[in-house]
Amino acid sequence: MTYFTKIILHMSIMLVFLLLTTAGIITAKFFKKRNTNWIKIHKTLMLSGVLSAFLGIGWIIYVVQSEQGLHFYASHTFLGLGTFILALTAPILGILFTSKKTNKDLKSVLRRFHRIIGWVSLILIVITVFTGFLLSGILSLPF
Repeated sequence: MTYFTKIILHMSIMLVFLLLTTAGIITAKFFKKRNTNWIKIHKTLMLSGVLSAFLGIGWIIYVVQSEQGLHFYASHTFLGLGTFILALTAPILGILFTSKKTNKDLKSVLRRFHRIIGWVSLILIVITVFTGFLLSGILSLPF
């Protein structure tokens, strides 16, 4: 497998992360009133998305370390790490605010942060994918 093929595999896994996260957010936003199973679908999509991100990041760390040795040198890598950490925070907040042990006042604060972090994560995923395309040479800026 060539280095470029390994990079394409990483990109594919991370695009799955983007698609699953987008589908999870759409499910929570638009299917709450239409489908009684929306929360199960939302959780499944989001946790699957985070798992795919974990696999994609693990894969690219392995590839870059074995091929080049130097990993954190471009804005894409720092954005990716920050995006992943933020994307992990959203499900943790979701689990906390749905817990029966969490008090009622804290639940509303956690729910609000869960939603904000979810949307910010989605925006950062798109930006990180874009910078990945720039880094790989698939896209280029006109200036």
